[in-house]
Amino acid sequence: MALRQIIGLAAFSAAAAVSQAAVGQRRPEIRVLVYEYTGKTVVPVRALAESARVLDKAGISIRWIPCPASSEDTARFPDCRVEGANTVVLRFIKSPGPGTTLGATMGTMYVTVYRDRTRAAAMTARCSEDIVLGYAVAHELGHVLLGTSAHRKEGPMKAWWTASDLKLAEARLLWFGPDECARMRAEVIRRNSVLTAIGPGVAAGESGRE
Repeated sequence: MALRQIIGLAAFSAAAAVSQAAVGQRRPEIRVLVYEYTGKTVVPVRALAESARVLDKAGISIRWIPCPASSEDTARFPDCRVEGANTVVLRFIKSPGPGTTLGATMGTMYVTVYRDRTRAAAMTARCSEDIVLGYAVAHELGHVLLGTSAHRKEGPMKAWWTASDLKLAEARLLWFGPDECARMRAEVIRRNSVLTAIGPGVAAGESGRE
């Protein structure tokens, strides 16, 4: 992993911690292991910051953990181990073929986002790629934490985003609904309670979801 990748994500984590301390709130936290498999040398820190902002508004804190793309380097990054129910694995990859779906989830732990498709969507909507990528991550994490493949008619959990939706996102006006926020917070709290009660090693299901 490049040194600048570690420094960049450390800076983001520090900024997020300062922001949380400033409002005097302790929010339930989920760990997200981030794997960049598109050949880029750094994880998309600005996009992850956008995701964190959206989830923070929902009352959830995210601890991003950059992990090595090569399995040979795994031993050097002990933070990249799965610690039971409160860990989610996020992969950035190139899409397997034609399509417009920006990401997918599998079971209760695995999230995939296609960076080439988010880039194309940003170009079409003429908005920031970091916004599209960040909201794509937030959308897939929403599926994991809500425990459903269902979509909404508005907000980050819409099945299809229009250019207008993405402009709302750029204007910081696209949020999860109150009921979604409550359900996701409750799920993060539950996952941390399970971790405390039985320790790491909780198995995840494997049903596909987009």
